[in-house]
Amino acid sequence: MRVLSEVQEFVRHTRALNTFDELETALDGATRALGFQYFALMHHVPDPLSFHASYVSNYPSSWIEQVIAQQYWADDPIALACQRAVASFAWSELNELLPLSHRHLEILSNARKAGLVAGFTIPANAPGELSGSVSFAVKDGRSLPHESLPSTHYVGAFAYEAARRIARKLSARAAPLAQLTGRQLDCVVLVARGKSDWEAAQILGISQATVHQHVQAAMRKFEVSTRTQLVVRSLFDCLISFQDVLH
Repeated sequence: MRVLSEVQEFVRHTRALNTFDELETALDGATRALGFQYFALMHHVPDPLSFHASYVSNYPSSWIEQVIAQQYWADDPIALACQRAVASFAWSELNELLPLSHRHLEILSNARKAGLVAGFTIPANAPGELSGSVSFAVKDGRSLPHESLPSTHYVGAFAYEAARRIARKLSARAAPLAQLTGRQLDCVVLVARGKSDWEAAQILGISQATVHQHVQAAMRKFEVSTRTQLVVRSLFDCLISFQDVLH
């Protein structure tokens, strides 16, 4: 998959996909054609076990189990680098994108031991949505297929867009998203801005107890137990946007 016509064919194919299983099959074939062995398409969320995030991957099961057991997602250097990068990057360039802590180096070292020796990541950042990425990796004894990296960038970008489209389609068929009242949304926005219940009450002109009731009601609707989870779920479901938070 080194010529533009093959990338265009992949794009046409992904536009017709309806399920994540179909996307996984398409990505598996494209990954091997590009000269890689592994791929992972994902949203970056604080806790993937608690959020309905897109995840399509053929990473070794032993590595996935280790990520879950050690909660590596909280300190994933690839995810952190995606927040700072606007262009695709090789994993060997991570130290140019962020200072690597002992924890980051531990994660990268254990990933190599699991077989993910070198990789290439395409960041995916859509306004008002959680960030994500598509990564491609090679096994032991292999180097990155540098000649196919431009094609890899396009394949990753369109694969992620296909995942967004499939997720929207499946979401429309699923149970309705949590619906918040106008006042509950006001309170969630202020929580996202770091305001306490007392501060939110002063801004909205209502009592502190009422703010607390609105926040608790919103948390129940999302079935979450912390204010941080409430904010992330509200952002993830596009009930509030990053512009609301940064206003």
